Amino acid sequence: RELSNGDIGTDFALYGTVYRHVESFEIVDDQTLKIVLNGPKATWLDGMCGSQNVMMYRDVAEQIEADPNNRSQEVIVGTGPYIVEEYDPEGRSTAVRNPDWFLKEAGQEVQYFDSIRNTFLPPDVNARRAAFEQKQLDWIGGVLDAGNPYPFQFIQSLVDSVPDLEVQDAGDPNNNRALIMSFQRGPFAVPALRQAYFIAIDRKTVIDSDFAGQGRPDGPIPWPYIEWAIPQEELAQTPGYREDKEEDLKEARALWEAGGGPDIGPVPIVISEGPQGTAAAEWFSAMMKQNLDSDTEVEFVPVTSLFPYLTGETFTAHLGALGAWVSPDPRNRFTLSHHSTGGINFAKYNDPEVDRLIDSAGSTLDREAAIRDIQDAQRILLKDANGGSDCLAGGTYRYLKWPYLNMDIHPWWSYWYRNVTFRSWIDQSDPSFAGREGA
Repeated sequence: RELSNGDIGTDFALYGTVYRHVESFEIVDDQTLKIVLNGPKATWLDGMCGSQNVMMYRDVAEQIEADPNNRSQEVIVGTGPYIVEEYDPEGRSTAVRNPDWFLKEAGQEVQYFDSIRNTFLPPDVNARRAAFEQKQLDWIGGVLDAGNPYPFQFIQSLVDSVPDLEVQDAGDPNNNRALIMSFQRGPFAVPALRQAYFIAIDRKTVIDSDFAGQGRPDGPIPWPYIEWAIPQEELAQTPGYREDKEEDLKEARALWEAGGGPDIGPVPIVISEGPQGTAAAEWFSAMMKQNLDSDTEVEFVPVTSLFPYLTGETFTAHLGALGAWVSPDPRNRFTLSHHSTGGINFAKYNDPEVDRLIDSAGSTLDREAAIRDIQDAQRILLKDANGGSDCLAGGTYRYLKWPYLNMDIHPWWSYWYRNVTFRSWIDQSDPSFAGREGA
């Protein structure tokens, strides 16, 4: 059946966090829903229409609520731009264009490919390299497995050995290394100590250690948000980011001394278990010992224990990443971690002027004014350890594609199923198309 306004009304009732700005809604007719907000909120539509916020059929929602493990065909509803024609979870799946998709009928220019073939390959760079060189894959790069990027050296070896490949670099705001501090307990409850620690961190070391030298320093908003983030040129003049690190360290050591840092003992930091966590603990501890003569006491925990830790009574500091940047507009996500009422403001940062600027940016439809407010809020945060949610640096994903594939890799929308929704096509007249299946 068709999705109804009654279903949408049920969504409003179920997802109160997303729809907390809704004062009331009225079903005008089958095609029209009137929504009244409880105040100006320019970013509310972005949250409502985000790809992660799906509209549920009321009866399907009730089935899932009764049995969350139900994966039967009855609870898979809706249509998409492509129809699955062949599916093998350990082999190949093929989807063909849906001729009756509603967005096409609405006149939108969509569905650029006749069909999409998804080939399952294990996270083995050699197997994927062979598939790419044989043109079983049209592009390669970005994420290899479970959030881990392809090794830069592997990508570079392909560039060096295969002529005419096209290279695209793109940032992903979720590909970052971050330090989250508590402003309520432990050493970082002391303003001088947290700012000293913040300034002493060497962003270049972070980029070299975590991202093979391929990345940029992050301000409070990750660098891929080019318009919203603090410009790199400005960051380079800011304490904690200065190109002359000795100038940073002189200021950091003075603050550390003034705050009683030499007497506090090892700084406790929690890191998630696994090879990446182990490596991060090693280089981070060595960096802070060298730069601040500060010892680090690392505790490794399962990733499932991180949220209870961050919201619990023992939270001091966590070295990990700041994720959930899911929209090209960062205002909602920025609010969550830096507004005093933010749901993931684990530091319990509270600055009335930052709140005012965030509220102002969120209520205006003037995009340029919103950007100014958000950047001014970030400048305040830079003076206080980025408000305890400190993105240290973000890596760059590198992609390679055959020239016959006309497709731009978009920042932060770096997954194949999102890229194919943008204008893209295969040029069968391009010389590089020779040797590809279907040529």
